[in-house]
Amino acid sequence: MKVFASSIVALQILGANASSCLVKSTTFQGFTAKTCDYDEIRVQVERTIRHQNKILKRGGQRYVLTEPSSKVCTGDYITGVSRKHCLAAGLAVGGSGTLVRANDPSLPGGCYLSSTTKQIGYNKHESPSANDDYSNICRETCGTADQEMYALFKAEDEQELHLQIKQTCNRARAAMEDNSRFEDIFDESYTGTPKARFYKEYYDGGTTLNENINGERGKYNLAQETTPVQEFQRTKLNSGAVSWPDNAVTNFHTTGQGCELNGVMCCFIQDRRADDDGNCQTPYFGRGPTGGCVDKDPADNTDICYVDHTRSPTSSHVAGGFTIYDDAIDGGEGKSHCHGFAWANDPTHYTHRYRANNLAYVSLVDHIRNRGYVRNVPGAPMCGCLEQMPTVSRADCTEIVADETFNFSYLSNSGITAVITQAKIDFKACEVDSNDGDNNDLASFYRRLIREELIESTDEYKDFLVEQCAAPTLQFLDTKGIKRLAN
Repeated sequence: MKVFASSIVALQILGANASSCLVKSTTFQGFTAKTCDYDEIRVQVERTIRHQNKILKRGGQRYVLTEPSSKVCTGDYITGVSRKHCLAAGLAVGGSGTLVRANDPSLPGGCYLSSTTKQIGYNKHESPSANDDYSNICRETCGTADQEMYALFKAEDEQELHLQIKQTCNRARAAMEDNSRFEDIFDESYTGTPKARFYKEYYDGGTTLNENINGERGKYNLAQETTPVQEFQRTKLNSGAVSWPDNAVTNFHTTGQGCELNGVMCCFIQDRRADDDGNCQTPYFGRGPTGGCVDKDPADNTDICYVDHTRSPTSSHVAGGFTIYDDAIDGGEGKSHCHGFAWANDPTHYTHRYRANNLAYVSLVDHIRNRGYVRNVPGAPMCGCLEQMPTVSRADCTEIVADETFNFSYLSNSGITAVITQAKIDFKACEVDSNDGDNNDLASFYRRLIREELIESTDEYKDFLVEQCAAPTLQFLDTKGIKRLAN
């Protein structure tokens, strides 16, 4: 991706002898990068150096005047001496206190500091002569891209440079404010009830969004019912971080013992929209075994093995109990569809930072608005943290694609800093290494997060994503003191 420098990048002197022209510039305004990748930043530093060299070539050579104990007029270009910087350094400007121009032909040549009168001057046409009093003059030039990067990020070696770049960007990510609140997707003028109650009922499989069936002549039109979802997607979902609904819906509580597996799953059992997904068809109330949209199924991508009601008592409304689905009869439960996502522990990682965006996309955009998938597996939430959900054979998976724009700036007292000025969020089927398993598979994505050391190595997710139902179901029944008799 291209990264554009918005101004001259300022850099400090690198190491014991290396010179850096950019830190000392008083005109540094920062630069913009659409990635925090080392190679991309290096490319943009190289571009900045080329830009700086054009300025130097256009205005003649630039010199920094120093006394043994202090710097004088750092950051000035050959186009003129900055009066305020020189006076602040205790130096007279041109003897009479007036600004001395760079192309003043009366100057003896070059840039000089008189040790007796402390006068300074520039001449872009000539270089300093050894015959003049130039004992305290040094020439300032841009270093290499590597030197400038080391100076900018105050690093001593390559390993530290990579670390400093990462930490600078992570500080920007940590400071990034949420662009919108998840709870504001629907307002109370739409819900007709307190929003917290509406969201809880919806994610447990209730509300008219789940219960209505599309009708003819606009009655119960799903596209109209989900207009707030469409508007949120258009204005908020893809342009910044959405806040996690921690306090709005118990299904997604991350405090205490909530969402400890860093994952969410939705399982749908009905289809209310006629399209290429599921078997809902028009006319919506048509007759016959294949017509209409009454009690129609989503595209089948999983087997529901069992539901442990103790996992989600606020959704099942019972303190205990369980439901077993016989895998010998059409998967036991009929056709069902499960889909989820997972995220890293690090709150600055994109999978964590934009997890609420993923929740809104998976549960509201992709499935109910786009596909018409609704209703919950009885005894379980329709969507919730993985540990609240049924044990299933598998689930599809969506991951975040985040394109972030960073603005870097430099101040002599605080060094390099960065802020995220823009974020573009997109969504795609989870991709994994072949050793992790299959793409678009939640269990495989968990293995990828473990392999990349983004979450702790654990097998706990396997209690909910089991590949085959038979053995795990028997093991669960064994914990209840129940043995299955042979047929």
